[in-house]
Amino acid sequence: MMSINAVKGSRSARALAAAELSGEENADEMRTGNNGTRFLSNNAGGILGGISTGQPVVCALREADIVDPVAAPHR
Repeated sequence: MMSINAVKGSRSARALAAAELSGEENADEMRTGNNGTRFLSNNAGGILGGISTGQPVVCALREADIVDPVAAPHR
């Protein structure tokens, strides 16, 4: 996400809202069943330790202001 040149900033998952929760409330617990391993929640936004968990990746991106060098005033 940060390799996209037009991205100025990003946040993932619950971001600052996670700071209000205890670790137990924010943890993405895993369960193993007949259909394999699954997560009970997606508080981490689908990424744990920089690796995708296979869940949907949740993030918000902020675009950088695009400057047109032709239309921009010269200084």
